[in-house]
Amino acid sequence: MYRQDTWGCPSCESPITPLGSELPAHGCDTCGGMWLGPEATVHVMRGLDDAIDRRLVWSSHTLAEKVRNLSRLGHERVPSVPEDGRACPACAQPLSPIVVGGVRIDSCAAHGAYFDADEVARVVTTCVALRAYRNVEKNVLLAGPRDLFRAIAHLLSERWS
Repeated sequence: MYRQDTWGCPSCESPITPLGSELPAHGCDTCGGMWLGPEATVHVMRGLDDAIDRRLVWSSHTLAEKVRNLSRLGHERVPSVPEDGRACPACAQPLSPIVVGGVRIDSCAAHGAYFDADEVARVVTTCVALRAYRNVEKNVLLAGPRDLFRAIAHLLSERWS
């Protein structure tokens, strides 16, 4: 990844700043979007539900709340897609859209992905649920179909209790 601290936000072109995460992540104080480097993007997609995921979700919520507060004061900045599409802040190449759990993410294969305000939280939630479902599926295959409902009930009680 290119080492630079003054990239422009792919959505609103305001400066994005490093978030101080152990994985490369930048945030936009103007629109609440987040740029995650490739390592952070892959980590989020793995659905590990670990401390790194929680810090990235917290950062996403914090940025989104900051933007909502500014909006209440009349400083609204709505994320948009520039006419020529969003570009990677590292290499200026057009970003490619991918959809994860109904969330459109704009991705650069070499440098990472852009998430609009609070989308990191939605993607983490989706990926954690998918990982848990795959684990249940694997356990059902090993234990047999009669344990399917018991496994699903256990998963739901663990995750949402």
